[in-house]
Amino acid sequence: MKKQLLALFGFVILTSCVSQKKHQIALNEVDRLREDSLGLHQAWNSCGDMYDSVRYAYEDYKKSSERNLVTLMAQLDEKSADIMEKEGILSERAAKLRELQEQVNRQNVQMENIRKTLREALVDIPAKDLQVEIKDGKIYINLSENLLFSSGSALVDTRGKDALKSVADILNKNRDIQIEVIGHTDSVPIRTARFSDNWDLSVARATSITRILVDEYGVSGQSIKASGRSEYRPVTGNKTVDGRARNRRTEIILSPNLEKLFQLMESD
Repeated sequence: MKKQLLALFGFVILTSCVSQKKHQIALNEVDRLREDSLGLHQAWNSCGDMYDSVRYAYEDYKKSSERNLVTLMAQLDEKSADIMEKEGILSERAAKLRELQEQVNRQNVQMENIRKTLREALVDIPAKDLQVEIKDGKIYINLSENLLFSSGSALVDTRGKDALKSVADILNKNRDIQIEVIGHTDSVPIRTARFSDNWDLSVARATSITRILVDEYGVSGQSIKASGRSEYRPVTGNKTVDGRARNRRTEIILSPNLEKLFQLMESD
C-alpha cells in the first residue's frame, strides 16, 4: 500500500512539473506573439507615416511642378509674342528695304536713259568739248569753254545755246531731276572791268547758263542752282595749254530726286 501511495505521489509530482513546463512554454509563446504583434503594429504605423510623407511630398511636388509649368507656359507665351513682334518688324523692314531698292533701281534706270538720250542729242559735239558720264548715280555733263564762251566772257554764244537747248529739252521731260550748274576756270589770274578774279568769272558763267535754261528754255527754277568753283576743282594740271583748256569748263550735274527715298527711310 505504501508503495502504491509513493507511486501515486510521484505521478502527481511529475504531472505537475510537465504542466508547469507547458504552461511556461505557452506563456513564452504568448509573450513572443505579443511582441511580434507590437512590432508589426509599430512597423505598420511606420509604414503609414512613410506613406503620408511620400504622399505629401508628391502632392507638394505636383503643386510645385504645376506652378513651374504655369510659369514656364507664361514665359513661353511672352517669348512667342516677342518673337512674333520682332518677326513683324523684320518683315516690315524687309518690305521697306525692297521698296527702297526698287526705287533706287528705277532711278538708276532713269538716269541711264537720260545719259543715253543726252549722248544722242549732243552727238555732233566733239568729245573734246563735251563729256557725259554717270558717277555715284549722278549724271555729269562737262561743257568746255570753247563750246560756250569767248575767252574771259560770261556771254554764251550761239553754238553753246544750241547745246543748252538740247539739254533743256531732255530736262523738261524729266521734271523730277535736280540740276546744279558749276563754273570752273584755270589757274591763270583774270582782272577785267567786268570780273575782278576767277571767282567772279566762274559764278557769272554758271549764272548765265542757268538763266538761259530757265528763262529761255523753260527749265524749272525750283530744281536748279548755280555756283562757281574758280580754279579750285581742276580735272588736270594747269601747266599746259591743253590742261588749262580742260579746266575751263562748266559742269551741269543731274541728280535724281531723293525726296521719296527720304520719305521711305523716315516712315518708321
